Amino acid sequence: MRCGTCGGRFINLNAERVGCAAARFKGTCDNRRTMRRDTLDNAVLEGLQHHLMDPVLCDLFCQEYTKEMNRLHGEKNAQRDEDRRALTKVERELDRLVQALMDGVPASCVKDKMAELERRKAELESRLTGNADNAVLLHPRMAGPLQRGNCPPARSHQQWQRKRCPGACAAADRPHRPDAS
Repeated sequence: MRCGTCGGRFINLNAERVGCAAARFKGTCDNRRTMRRDTLDNAVLEGLQHHLMDPVLCDLFCQEYTKEMNRLHGEKNAQRDEDRRALTKVERELDRLVQALMDGVPASCVKDKMAELERRKAELESRLTGNADNAVLLHPRMAGPLQRGNCPPARSHQQWQRKRCPGACAAADRPHRPDAS
C-alpha cells in the first residue's frame, strides 16, 4: 500500500495501526494519519468480495498475477542456471591452478587468484543452496474455485479471526479486544 501524499510505503507502525513510513521515520511527508489494521483488512476484503469476484475482473487479475509470478520464477531459474555455469567455470579454473602448482609454478604467483576463486566458489555455492528450484507454476485458471464460491475471502477471514480470537465479539466486523471489558 502506498501513501496518497508522497507515494511512500505504508508500514506497520504497531500491532494495530499502519501509516506512511516517510512521515514516521524520515519526516519528508506531511501525512501523519494512520489507519487501524482491522479497518484496512475489512476494506481490502470487501473490495475483493465485491469487485474482484466479478468474473471478468477476477479472470483478468488471475491472468496478470500468473503472468507476473511465472516471469519472476523464470528470472529466478535463469539466475540459478547462470550461477551453476559460473560455479563450473570457477571449479575448472581452480583445477587449472592446482595443476599449475603441480607443474612447478611458484605458489606465490597463484595465491591471490586462488583465494579469489575460492571466495567466488563459496559465494556461488551459498546462493545455489539457498535458491532451490520451485517448479510450481501458477495456472491462469486458478480463479475457478473463487468464482464458484468454494472459498469466499470474507468468510475465510471471519473464520480465521474467530480462531485467532476465541472470545471474538458477536459483530463480525469488530475484532475481539482482550483488554476491553
